Amino acid sequence: MAIGCSGAVGDGSFEDVANTSAALTEYGPNQVAAENFYAYNNIVNIKIEMSDAEWLKLKTAVPLGICSRLPVDANGESPERYPWQPTTKVTVSGSNYLTTAVPFTGVEIKKKSYCGSISTTADGKPSLKLKFSSAAARDAMGLQYVDLNNSNQDGSFVRQTLGYYMYGLAGLPHSRANYAKVQVVTPSATENLVYVNVEPLRGSFINNPANGFTNRTITQSGSSDARAPGNLYEFTLGDDFNTTMLTYVGPEKVSSVQGPSKPDLQYAVTRLNQDRSSATFQDLFSADQFSMFWAMEVLLKHWDGYTVGANNTYVYNDVVATPGTQSASTVNFKFIPWGIDQILQTQGNYKVSTSSVAASITYGDLGLYKTFYYGGLTYLRDTLFSRASLEGPIKTRLDVLQSQLQSLGLSRTAEINEVRNILKLSRAAALRLTGVDNSLVYLADAATGEVIHASNSEQVPNNAGFYEIYHRQSANETNDRWLMGYGSTGLTFTSEAYNRKLVGSSSVLTSAGHLYMFQAPAGTNQPNDGWSVEYEGTTTEFSGMMLLRNAGTGGYAHFSASGDTTPQGRLRVYQGDATRLMMY
Repeated sequence: MAIGCSGAVGDGSFEDVANTSAALTEYGPNQVAAENFYAYNNIVNIKIEMSDAEWLKLKTAVPLGICSRLPVDANGESPERYPWQPTTKVTVSGSNYLTTAVPFTGVEIKKKSYCGSISTTADGKPSLKLKFSSAAARDAMGLQYVDLNNSNQDGSFVRQTLGYYMYGLAGLPHSRANYAKVQVVTPSATENLVYVNVEPLRGSFINNPANGFTNRTITQSGSSDARAPGNLYEFTLGDDFNTTMLTYVGPEKVSSVQGPSKPDLQYAVTRLNQDRSSATFQDLFSADQFSMFWAMEVLLKHWDGYTVGANNTYVYNDVVATPGTQSASTVNFKFIPWGIDQILQTQGNYKVSTSSVAASITYGDLGLYKTFYYGGLTYLRDTLFSRASLEGPIKTRLDVLQSQLQSLGLSRTAEINEVRNILKLSRAAALRLTGVDNSLVYLADAATGEVIHASNSEQVPNNAGFYEIYHRQSANETNDRWLMGYGSTGLTFTSEAYNRKLVGSSSVLTSAGHLYMFQAPAGTNQPNDGWSVEYEGTTTEFSGMMLLRNAGTGGYAHFSASGDTTPQGRLRVYQGDATRLMMY
């Protein structure tokens, strides 16, 4: 997919690399304050006071280089897309932290995003960046920069707050995020706006122990800026580990080694240009960390990230960086997600893309691929995307986020339900990629979410011991789930509740004249109890949906919409035209 101004770029909106125009001492982070400030249950309140002229100037500003990369200059610095502008005062408080409002002066503000979530109209809502000049701000919030994303490309408003939480559960580096109620006050008007408050990738991020970096201690003294032990780089708009990228990528402000040389990045590109072997890969990257990162991009449908879109990614060289000659001991790049406001969307396929340098090498080497398959995809199938996880902590977090948005005046029920449904589809995708032997699954209509339910009260007329099936919304009960196994003619599905196999009859007809699907008596072997799963797409690009076909009759599972009901009036599942299903 081409990346352009049609909305292809996420709400990451790109951090600034080191720039001397940012005349500010950036102090080391206060990790305790940052943890409280970004706590998911803390709704931040920010009141920004500024002049009408400055606010209008900010809202209508057009970035330098819309939807395009700009080369770094001779100092390794990226040009400013937008200017910093003054505010009169900024006051910060929170629902659970900083419950007494704290005012700050000397705060500067500028617009974020030069593509995708960009807003340039006087009545629009631009993404914002705030820069606080004082150590007092660091002590209050944990850091001096605040990023406020407008979520223009995410109608649900939960993809960033939920997505970064999920990256954290997967053990990967992730920004902390919550919601911010922002009030912009000018002499002529007051605007009340809701933003996603996403932690920028600066000292507090590198230093956060939850992000798992070995070299994370931030140092700062005097008027010098706080620095991490390693170097941090941002990849956008096609950047990857190749020679072309070196023209556009420079070290972020928190990086240890500043200037145009970027020796560790140069070294990695040179090595990869010479040799893309497994040995080279393991010299340059953490194979386990990349495998998990790639698996998450696949299962979250992050088409605008590194492995599919060559975009919205940071890499941190998790070593004590040195400015001179590099070797395998001075390079250990780890991948960081960013700009995830377009994950878990209905449109588009799940993709195991090998277009990126790191994914291509991993996919082409058996040992590295096993790490991706078992350490990434299979592990996530059994943990983060397990039914217990989706119906437990992830559902709980979504419920909280939905309640918070409602308290902020944003009713997003339909949009959030779409995310809930796609999470189930992501489990289906994990099963598609890794196999489903001896798994308990739901067999659900992909359109409605209704599942095949095993009845224990309705027997098939004139067939004692054979029980009806029908479809309903899942009640998360055992009679909605089926144990998958292998029989002599294909896959078998056995009711978790009643130990009865799912069978497709070749002769028994429903009252509406359709070939039956029913449960056979427990513990018996029946003709036509074998099934095949026909997935849509290929093994590397697919929807996550499938068709269920009886191996004996050739009939497909069909969810009746009307006219074919059990004796008690429930809509049957019978053999007919195929209904698109998801198995999760």
